[in-house]
Amino acid sequence: MKTAPTRRGTGPDIRPAAGATDTPRMTAPMRSVLAVLLDDPRTWRYGHNVAYRARLKANSLVYPILRRLLQAGWLCERDDPTDFNPNRPKRRYYRLTPLGIRAARAALDSAGSPNLPPSPGSG
Repeated sequence: MKTAPTRRGTGPDIRPAAGATDTPRMTAPMRSVLAVLLDDPRTWRYGHNVAYRARLKANSLVYPILRRLLQAGWLCERDDPTDFNPNRPKRRYYRLTPLGIRAARAALDSAGSPNLPPSPGSG
């Protein structure tokens, strides 16, 4: 019988990052993801929403970026406790940690902000 891997954290629904590692490399897609997350840093966002707002492909770009940000301690994650669809994995939500907010702002300031198209539904 397989068991799910345990994750570090303070509770069953919120998992802060295990600890900071190296600063993530600031690529154009990374800057786009950070800009979306900084738009409202205390809001929980799921991966496809981040991808849609950043105009990036979720599986090939956004999820690897989110994993790197988690490893760096810039994000925390949680599963949706109300998502009981047995046909797919639970939706996972992400938001910036206080460290992530400071680090993302500094990274975007030093790298220059990304040229994102207007958000969907604005304008």
